[in-house]
Amino acid sequence: MSTTAPADTTAGMDADSDRAPEQEPAPQPPVGALMKRGEQVGRVVAHQLGVVFLRPVGGGTEWTAKPNELEPVSTSEELSPRVREANKRSRGEL
Repeated sequence: MSTTAPADTTAGMDADSDRAPEQEPAPQPPVGALMKRGEQVGRVVAHQLGVVFLRPVGGGTEWTAKPNELEPVSTSEELSPRVREANKRSRGEL
């Protein structure tokens, strides 16, 4: 009975070829841009170490997100927080 060794499947492969291709990091949104994550909408106020800092349009607690978690706000979505802010100003709440 003859036994044969299993074929070497790594022959000719590069050491790095078994790794998943690296994805390029998501671009940082510019400071001042209006962005959203789910229902949260905020204006970009800073970036630090790959984290984006945002503040709600009408004020409030700053929050953070990774760039790949954010997406731009549409024109209609942008209008809604501005209208709320204008309404608060007209009522003297700001």
